[in-house]
Amino acid sequence: MTTVLAVVMMFASCKHDNNTEEFGDENAAAVAAQFVDHTVAPTYVSLAANAESLANQLANLKVNPTDAGVREACETFLAAREQWEKSEAFLFGAAGDFGIDPHIDSWPLDEDAFNTLMNSPAMLQALDGEDGDVVAGERLGNALLGFHGIEYILFSAGQPKAASAITSDQWTYVAAVAGDLRNRCYQLEVGWIGDAAPASHIAKLDDMEMGYTVAGGDLSYGENMKHAGQCKPYRRPTIYSTRLCRHRRRGG
Repeated sequence: MTTVLAVVMMFASCKHDNNTEEFGDENAAAVAAQFVDHTVAPTYVSLAANAESLANQLANLKVNPTDAGVREACETFLAAREQWEKSEAFLFGAAGDFGIDPHIDSWPLDEDAFNTLMNSPAMLQALDGEDGDVVAGERLGNALLGFHGIEYILFSAGQPKAASAITSDQWTYVAAVAGDLRNRCYQLEVGWIGDAAPASHIAKLDDMEMGYTVAGGDLSYGENMKHAGQCKPYRRPTIYSTRLCRHRRRGG
């Protein structure tokens, strides 16, 4: 409800000012900035950091599986999952435009497809390569990706599995899927905070040619929301402002 209220207030409080050619007021701008900077941004920053840690941990476990390592990875998984659950209050912007929600949170896992994958040497070899994260994201369906794919490997009846209960092929799969999850969480983070994100996260997305700006333009989703209602843009027209201005000029 907080998110909906913030967005409604931002647009409902718009007014016409012939001197500044802007629609909106300082209160609406403050609400938008507060929402972006203190709700969306920290949530996605934490999500990306935990997803990165999880991917690194699982890459190490793939080579050297230990019970202690599995327990640590499970804790990191839960930390990332907590931030994702919080972010479900605002599944718009980058999450919607780039199809991230179904990509990393489809339920249930397709066990038949998983069993087929475990019996596909060529696909497992591709996942085992240096770009296994890319292969996972591009070639595995949503029902084999994301949180639930990782959960299926690491947990049993809500508890961390023994490392010995996870096969070599399953380690290959879960490490690749965790890499893809990390990439998508980077996309959310960079999509909303732009250049404020770690340079390595931006570089990863650029290397994979993954979009993270509004409509492929110059603006992050955070910048776009903060400047909603401005008919005279500070850099280039935003998605929100151009729609609003067209509406106002028609007398709507």
